Amino acid sequence: VCSAAFYVGTATLAPYGVAKGGIYGLMRSLAGELAPFGISVNAVAPPLTATAPALAFVDSLADMGLTAEQVEAMRSSMPQPEDVALITVFLATPEGRRLSGRLLTMGKDELVGIRPPDGGRTVRAAGERWTLEELAAAVGDVLGR
Repeated sequence: VCSAAFYVGTATLAPYGVAKGGIYGLMRSLAGELAPFGISVNAVAPPLTATAPALAFVDSLADMGLTAEQVEAMRSSMPQPEDVALITVFLATPEGRRLSGRLLTMGKDELVGIRPPDGGRTVRAAGERWTLEELAAAVGDVLGR
């Protein structure tokens, strides 16, 4: 089980994000290593789900400056564990086992295939090497700004 915390970045949860990023890297590596044996390896990254620890975390956000209305809005939008468990059941089916090296998330009414990093956009230098000015101009293109 992975988490969006590793590619989104969440204030106050750096160790958690690092650990979940490690799970993603492990999943991708094992998917490649085990493919010759017909073994698929995937990960799921459930959204913040209404479990006791997650609800306690959301409640603690009031101490960090969120209003009671903001905290309640977060609580009410959180899916229940059974809402996100279906993706793990799917991955155990014959059709799900055809996937490997994938990161999926699922909420009440949405399914998302996550691809961090997606390989990005490539821009080449005009000459053999970059100048600082060319690099500064190209960064906006690479990041889609």
